[in-house]
Amino acid sequence: MRKRLLILLVLLALGLAMPASANAAPQPFRAIAHGLTDWRLWPVWGVQIALGAWDAHLTNVCQHRYPTRCVETTPGLGSHPSPARVWWTGAAWETGFILLEAGIDGVHKNRDLLPGALTIAAFPITYSALAVHRNQQILHSLFCETSGACQ
Repeated sequence: MRKRLLILLVLLALGLAMPASANAAPQPFRAIAHGLTDWRLWPVWGVQIALGAWDAHLTNVCQHRYPTRCVETTPGLGSHPSPARVWWTGAAWETGFILLEAGIDGVHKNRDLLPGALTIAAFPITYSALAVHRNQQILHSLFCETSGACQ
């Protein structure tokens, strides 16, 4: 599921990077490269990567400390994925979104498409922030149940 979504996002970014004129040679990779050099998106990508890494870390911590109680709910990962699978899936997810945002931002050098890229960036940031919050809640409740220190 995630692999298909990632492929779809990359193809969408490449499709958006195509020039409007039929006579012009398509240069999708140049548009993505131009978008990656737009320093205005770097703080957004930093937050996006940090939240994705924090989510993967908390998932692995929960699976390590409470292997019978922590069940992964992300479709495509399975109920008890390996730490490497959690990290690589998260990295692929974030990379796909960054390439999509860079492709949208770098399509036209004379038009500022930063708002469109930021709108797309809102989805993975919100998703990762909610996942981090939910993982924190699960870890806290499991810690309270097993230790009895929260009463």
